[in-house]
Amino acid sequence: MSDDLRSTLLAYFKIIPSASAEEVAHDLGLGQREVQDELRSMDDDDLLRMRNGWYSIMERAKHGK
Repeated sequence: MSDDLRSTLLAYFKIIPSASAEEVAHDLGLGQREVQDELRSMDDDDLLRMRNGWYSIMERAKHGK
């Protein structure tokens, strides 16, 4: 599920400029813990950036690099 979730989250952040884990989970109808864990992993992989509890997509992830 992680690869599917990662793809879903990347698509989400290409549309929504920034959101908290709670908002993402609510919008996508997923569990907050599952979403939070994947968001943290994506932050570690430099696909997303987290500032003050808000996540946003990195430029390189927008363009699939």
